[in-house]
Amino acid sequence: MARGPARRTARCLVVLVLVLYGAYLVAANLFINSPLAAPLLNRKPERFTMDWSWGLSAWPGQVVLWDLHLRGQARHIVWSVEAGRASGYIAALPFARRTLRVPLARASDLRVAIERVPDELPPAEARDNGFVLEFPVIRFDTPLQATIEGVAIRGHAQGQAGWRQQLRGGPMQVFASSVHMTQTQIARKDQAWLHAVDFTLDARVDEHRRRDSPGLGLLQHLVAQLRLQGVTNTLAIDYRDPVPAWSFSPGAGTVVADLTLDHGILARGGSLALLLPVHARLQDGSENSGDADLRFSVDDGLRLQAAVPPIDVLRSDAKLDLRLPTRDLPLPPWDAQLRRIDGSATLHSRFDSLGWITPMLERLKGLELDGSGEVHAVVQIVDGTLAQGTSVTVDRADMHLVAFEHRVSGLAHAQADVVADERLGQRVRAKVTFDRFDIAAADAPTSALGAGGNLVVDLDAGGALDTLRDNIAVRMQFDDARLPDLRLFNRYLPAHGVELLAGTGTLAATMHMDAQKNTSGGRIRLDTQRSGLRVGDLAFTSDVAVDARLADAALGDMRFEAGGSTVSLRNARIDSPKGERDSAWWATLKLREGDISLSRPLLVRARGEATMRDIGFVLSLFSAKKDFPKWIARLLDAGEATVEGQLHLVEKEVVVDRVVASNDRFDVQARLRLGEGKPTGDLYARWGVLGLGIELKAGERDMRVVGAKKWFEAQPNYLPE
Repeated sequence: MARGPARRTARCLVVLVLVLYGAYLVAANLFINSPLAAPLLNRKPERFTMDWSWGLSAWPGQVVLWDLHLRGQARHIVWSVEAGRASGYIAALPFARRTLRVPLARASDLRVAIERVPDELPPAEARDNGFVLEFPVIRFDTPLQATIEGVAIRGHAQGQAGWRQQLRGGPMQVFASSVHMTQTQIARKDQAWLHAVDFTLDARVDEHRRRDSPGLGLLQHLVAQLRLQGVTNTLAIDYRDPVPAWSFSPGAGTVVADLTLDHGILARGGSLALLLPVHARLQDGSENSGDADLRFSVDDGLRLQAAVPPIDVLRSDAKLDLRLPTRDLPLPPWDAQLRRIDGSATLHSRFDSLGWITPMLERLKGLELDGSGEVHAVVQIVDGTLAQGTSVTVDRADMHLVAFEHRVSGLAHAQADVVADERLGQRVRAKVTFDRFDIAAADAPTSALGAGGNLVVDLDAGGALDTLRDNIAVRMQFDDARLPDLRLFNRYLPAHGVELLAGTGTLAATMHMDAQKNTSGGRIRLDTQRSGLRVGDLAFTSDVAVDARLADAALGDMRFEAGGSTVSLRNARIDSPKGERDSAWWATLKLREGDISLSRPLLVRARGEATMRDIGFVLSLFSAKKDFPKWIARLLDAGEATVEGQLHLVEKEVVVDRVVASNDRFDVQARLRLGEGKPTGDLYARWGVLGLGIELKAGERDMRVVGAKKWFEAQPNYLPE
């Protein structure tokens, strides 16, 4: 009798369990596949999201998800993980203690992406009660696609990983993990770098808080070993285009690596060897092939060795051997690394650009040096400083130099050496010599202004590699560049008031730049023969000599102090109006103070004084000789005159003001504006008791005899004091 109730009780329990199990299956699977599940996990979608297409739970705590997508962002790092199928078991008791613990998880068809983005997501406020994620064992034996900063890794991955992290700034750690990948391809932007790669990575990360070790500080908690071997593709370089194009094609090079990192220190004995096939197609259609050999090794420090295969015409020798006396990672900033490097390099090569020296010249604003040719170089580096024994020779090159808004181009050769200077210590001295050259405005390089030979550029620098650019000085010098047509220089003159009509000349210059002092300056000398000039309505012919002394301009600023500069006119004759003056005259102008801007158009703001044969040229600017009273003609025979005044050449006009010309027999005062339209100005001339005022307005002249001086003094000046 007793067995009946017991059986009924057992059946009831079984039925109850089945009902509860059935209810769980229905409820759990409905929930997993309902739109309610994902939002519970995605409370902060800017930091973490989790989605799936559908899921299944066969018993409490167990779950299988298909098309799983995880995405998150921490500061600048955005990551995502996709799995075709993922399964695991969620422990119930830890979940009650705010810990999501999955003792064992499996994943297949993995796709991983990690990318750095410019917009930072600030970390959440740190709290000690953050939710804990714990995945002690994640096993995988599946195809894997990973993209890290644009580098794609595709292959078959086998192994296991595990990690634990407390959210809201809590501690995190990666348990001892291992991944072995076979038949792997590594590529970037559809250019395959390596294929048939087998590698094993064993790693762990000790527990730490990310805020205590941000960025590469993670390396101080990392223990990892990488063992890799694979096949490299061929680097193909096509020199037939102006800018050589490169790509990767199937090849049979090798790469082998065995490196161990222990809490930020590379272990001794580590090595990486890369043998990269190189195939070059030259401009004449010929082809060359060889192997580039790159080796990295770890002993008491780090050593990098490289040898590039010879390529006919382009390169006959290129070798590099550098040592850095440290095994610590991350390495210090690049400038600090440079100060510790020892090593050597040799190079014999053709070059199509001097871009590799551009960083050395970047402090010299406005200076560029580029070209193509053949270089022979031997470089010795000791403690981050170029050492004696360093020598660079360029035998023949088509080069161009841009300085002070002008471009010099031509055939050149160069020599650079490291020398010992008794006063300054070890210096880098270089000389670039243009055997012949054309000179043009930098913004019109195909329109030559003149041509010459033997332009010398001397460069001097000192200090370690990372400070050479801060201590470099340059001096440029040439003599007797021929200027076949002075009319080409009208682009440098104001749009109105003054014009070059004809003539030839020669140009010489000595200019300098100093990065340490942040200054530039120099001297420019222009000599012309039978130059035709127009000033206002007056045309004349003269030999002209300009000696511009330029000083104290900041680098990149074309405005120089010009005190001491001179302009001399010799054998000058007025051509128009006809009959204005038959005899030759001369004048010498010296700038006492002021500045010149070598921009275009030329800008001059200066005070100066001039010595002239007579005052005739000044008078002719205001009126024709025949229109003056007869006594004015006597001023022309009154001897040499000394003239003082202010001169402004600006964008569209020439202005002279506070002009005072005198000797012991006469006085002349004037102001004149030569701009768009006819000249405008005022003049007062006195000879003994006789005086005359002339008002020049839009080309019309009004002569005043009575009260001339008072009238002149009442007129406003054009320029400020």
